[in-house]
Amino acid sequence: MRQSDRPSAFDPLSKGLMMRFSNDIGRVSTLLRAAPLQHVVTLKMLHLLGSSMQFELLEGPGGWALMSLFSAGAFEYDRQTYPDRELVILVDGTSGAAKLELLGNLPQARVVVKTSDIAVGAHLKTHRSARAVRSFLSFTNPANATPQPKVAGILEGTGLRPEVARMFAQNGYMDSELNRHFADGAKWFAMQSNGRICSAGFVFRNFESVWEIGGIYTEHESRRQGFGRAIVAAALGELLGTGRIPRYQVRSDNEPSINLARASQLVEFLRMDHLLVDPVGRPHF
Repeated sequence: MRQSDRPSAFDPLSKGLMMRFSNDIGRVSTLLRAAPLQHVVTLKMLHLLGSSMQFELLEGPGGWALMSLFSAGAFEYDRQTYPDRELVILVDGTSGAAKLELLGNLPQARVVVKTSDIAVGAHLKTHRSARAVRSFLSFTNPANATPQPKVAGILEGTGLRPEVARMFAQNGYMDSELNRHFADGAKWFAMQSNGRICSAGFVFRNFESVWEIGGIYTEHESRRQGFGRAIVAAALGELLGTGRIPRYQVRSDNEPSINLARASQLVEFLRMDHLLVDPVGRPHF
């Protein structure tokens, strides 16, 4: 990460912008909190990684742009999904021009760029031969949503039970991640069939009042019986009843989970694209 006295490759002042090289989490989180759902991915990583992240910020009268960087090995999902990458870079902000300026300073490393801005993706594909590899959709409740009554038979708990953890593992959650979430107040919900748990999900903190509904899994023989929808309804009831903001995230190619979100009356608010970028002159094979 560059220090404040390192010469810049461009002159942001000539464009009416002020350059800041900041590891001031307070300033960064203030900017991101102004639209917590729009910036929820970066806020989530800020909650998890804190000062181990690094930031490059452009801010001025035209808006702001932020690159947040952390090791690709710092978070379980990235470590599993992108084993050949060195860094993860998140791009946020209100100024499209400032975002493009920051992209000119991408590290010479094998990186994953995560962005909700299609212009950022297009720029990286054109100028850095970036490869889009996957996208995620985020859903939340409509305005003025009210909790629905719980379906009879819902089980719930804050202590992680082995039979529930095994179901979450089907969706890629490692023990280390589950233990961290439940130490931070996560809660699970489950349904039974023939005396055994057949469907489960849980809620966990992303950042402050934004909580994610995740890990929804129903055993094959118990699908299409409304168990998953009952789990989501219970999770929404828990979050809305305690004044939290729900977030439901799903891969863009997971049609059953997208259908479950929509059947639960959730609305899409964010699409995050993941792009692989290699160092100039070092193509990926």
